[in-house]
Order: sequence, then structure tokens, then C-alpha cells
Amino acid sequence: MNMQKNQYHGKHGKPTHDFTFNEIEKPQNEDKNGVNKLALIGGIMLLVAFLLATVGIVALNMNANSQNHNIVIAPAYETKATTRPQITQAVPTTEPPKHSVKFKQNTLSMVLRQSLSPDIIDENGEAVSEYQLTSSDESVVSVDENNRLTALSEGTADITCTANGISSVCTVTVTAVSTEGIRTDLNPDKPMVALTFDDGPYGDCTRSILNTLSQYNGRATFFMVGTQIEKYSDVVQEVYNSGCEVASHSYDHQYAGNISEDEQHYEIDHPREQIYNITGHYPSLFRCPGGISCDVYENNQYMPLIFWSIDTKDWQTQNSESTYGAVTNVIEQGYTLDGDIVLMHDIQTSTPPAVENICKYLSDRGYQFVTVSELAYYRNISMVPGGKYYSFFKD
Repeated sequence: MNMQKNQYHGKHGKPTHDFTFNEIEKPQNEDKNGVNKLALIGGIMLLVAFLLATVGIVALNMNANSQNHNIVIAPAYETKATTRPQITQAVPTTEPPKHSVKFKQNTLSMVLRQSLSPDIIDENGEAVSEYQLTSSDESVVSVDENNRLTALSEGTADITCTANGISSVCTVTVTAVSTEGIRTDLNPDKPMVALTFDDGPYGDCTRSILNTLSQYNGRATFFMVGTQIEKYSDVVQEVYNSGCEVASHSYDHQYAGNISEDEQHYEIDHPREQIYNITGHYPSLFRCPGGISCDVYENNQYMPLIFWSIDTKDWQTQNSESTYGAVTNVIEQGYTLDGDIVLMHDIQTSTPPAVENICKYLSDRGYQFVTVSELAYYRNISMVPGGKYYSFFKD
């Protein structure tokens, strides 16, 4: 290898440096390869820088979006829970059973201007309080917002009761005056008197009075007490079968002023059911013990309140002649008994003999012996539940 000393001449031709190097001959293509490698490396670095910049921009955008939408991006190392979701099985729903409702009576009789709320019961016989009534003819029987019926004119209307989607129908007949149990062949021009008997029935005493009445084609009204009804249910049936009127006089003769409101309800309601269970018919009249009334009695929906115009005081005197005289003295003093309601008691042993004498005396003078309801009918009086009635004189 030859060593050669070269000089480098500057701008003015003067040498600036002296140096010595090996004079090696390098091929030209070796220099080109080096340049290519550098260019390749530079290109790769530019590409990597571009990709990194792109990733950074994307990450910034995602972060901004997550903040705007309150989205939390889970770190890469977190994993979702692998607990199997519980399957909730739908429980089939069943509708509560629908209880049937019906009228306690399929038919009702009302008189003009009478108002009442019918008894509505379920399949167990229990009272139902939530229901809706409608009338097929509001001109005959109207229904108000409290499901109360009012008789407006003579005729017939079907009342439909609906509850729980179930309906029942009751036919209501409206008459000027109720004719149930009333003899329509009596002479309205002849005098009439209503004999009434309280506190029974009482075995042979009641039977004796029935026998006397039958001799004169007569009838009377018996206001019965529940405790006596329990003892003499057979006599109750005999009174009903005779055509006489079976009415209520409370359960155990408690004065209204001495008992609670609940007890007053029992006094008027229970005998009604007792009489129905024996005769198959509800009593149509009620007489307050001692003649003492109260709001419960006057607001009842089924029975008029019957008092009296002549009190024989047979319970006090317990004397047949005194009882007889209490009636006949009215005639002897020049008055009439036409339209009177006479009070007696069939639990007094002195009363049946007095009734024999009274019936003979009045029959000889043309009197007809009628029930209270018959007397009201022939005087064209429409008795209403809770109304007070003392007599039915001619106008």
C-alpha cells in the first residue's frame, strides 16, 4: 500500500492542512447502499411518528367523549363479572274469586211514596254493601245515588243489582195500598174497628181469641214479642193461618230509651227474621214497647209504627169487665169506634173473655173486625216505613 502525502489548498492556494491516509480504493456502489439504508431508517421513523401521533389524537377524542357522556372506560386489566344472571320466572296472576250477589227476595211489593233499600246478600247469605241498582222504569220505581228505591206510580219495574260483574233481578210491584193479606170483599160503608193484641203469643189465651174472631168473620192484628215467639212458634203459625195479621213488638220488650242504638236495631230486626222463619212472610207492622219510639225505629226501612187510639189498660186492671167497659163506654157516650185501633194484651187471662163480650156488642151494631192493614186500605191510607199511625178515621 502506497502512502501519499497530500496537501489541501485553501482559497488562495496555500495549503491549510497536511494529512496522510491510506489510499484504499472503495467501490462506488458501497456508498449508495449506505445512503439507501439511512433513507429506509428515516422513513420507518417517520411512519412510526405518524402512527404514534394518530393514536394520540384518537385517545384524546375518546377521552373527551367519555367525559361528555359520563362514560367510564374500564382499564385494560379489568374484566367483567362472570356471575350468571338470575332468571326471574313470572308468577301467574289469578283474579280474586267473584262472589255472587242477589236480592234476598225476588219480588217486592211497595205502596205509593214508599222508600226502601232492598236486602242484598251473597251466596253465603251475608249482607253486601257495595253494589249498584238500576230500574227498568224510573217512572214507576226510581233509584237514587244511595241505591234507595222510591215508588212513584202504580205498575211494575225490574230492579237489577250488579256487583263484581254479576247481576240479579228483583221485580217490584207498586200499588196504591198493599193488598197482601187484605180481604177485598168487606163493606166499606159499614163501620170497622181494628182490635190489636200485644206481648204474645200465649198458648190458650191466643187460641181463644182466634176462636172468638172466627165466629164473627173477624180478624185482628197480633203484635208479638220475640221471646214468646221462641216459646210458641206453633201458635204464631196458627195466627198466620187464621188470616190474622202477624206483626212485631220487639224481641224482649225493652223500652227504646233504656237501651243502646245497637240494641234498638236488634229489637226491631230480630223478631222480623223470627216471624219470617216460621211463616215465610215478613211482618208488615211494628209497635214500639210502651209506645216509646226512637230514631232507629222511625228510620227503619220496612215497617210502619202502629200506636193506638183506645187503651183498655187490661194489663193494669186484669179484669174482664173493665176491659169490656173501656171499649163499650165510647159507644155509650155517643162516639163511634169506626176507624179506631184498640189496644189489648193476649197474655192476660182476663182478656179472652172480654174479647167475647166486645165482639158480640160491636157486631150487634154492625161493626166489622179488621186488621190494621185492612183498616188503612179501606181508608185509602198508604202507610210508609217509619211512619206513625194511631187511627184511621174517615175524613
